Amino acid sequence: MKIIYEKSNLLPYTQGTYLGAKKVLNVGVGFLTQPKAVWHLQNSDTVFNPMWEVSADIYTDMPLNKRKDDCFSAYAVYSYYNFGQGFIRNLGVMNPATKLDATKASFNGAGNAFPIVGTGHSVFVQAGYKLPAHFFGTKGFSIMPYSGFQMSKWDRLNSWMGIVDAGVNFLLVGNKAKITLNYQNRPVFDNSTLKQTSRASAVIVQWQIAL
Repeated sequence: MKIIYEKSNLLPYTQGTYLGAKKVLNVGVGFLTQPKAVWHLQNSDTVFNPMWEVSADIYTDMPLNKRKDDCFSAYAVYSYYNFGQGFIRNLGVMNPATKLDATKASFNGAGNAFPIVGTGHSVFVQAGYKLPAHFFGTKGFSIMPYSGFQMSKWDRLNSWMGIVDAGVNFLLVGNKAKITLNYQNRPVFDNSTLKQTSRASAVIVQWQIAL
């Protein structure tokens, strides 16, 4: 799973689960602020804006059977971001596209990009269940299906931004080696009305390994 809170920094990516090795319940509240963190041009002058964020989240990772070789993992967070009026950022992870046809371009930009962050409110939730390892006759290998979604009301847009992910982690050697098959469905916004006009999908396969 991705983005979930994880204390260990042994691996370079966020693990998201202890795979049943620990019982964890974590509740957090926090804020971040920085003066003159964002700038924009106004009448050819550079104008700086402060940045601040307030968030509250909850995370749990619990084994459900006596063997402790399965687990339920879930994370939920609410955030309010303020980067200045109208701020928004489109992001395309491992984007396959580099150019745009201006006559057909959406507000999203090229390829798989979508407005993932901006000034406004956002909720993110994801959950997964690791099947008991003894189902597969080994401690290292298991399967963990998961799903997640983000719903955001960015001030810049005239429609809600909602993205859905669902997939399966094939845990080859626990968190040290895994293959992920992920389906993602994202919104597409019109460049002039800033309203959602359609949705697009992507299938992502990744292999993560720690040597």
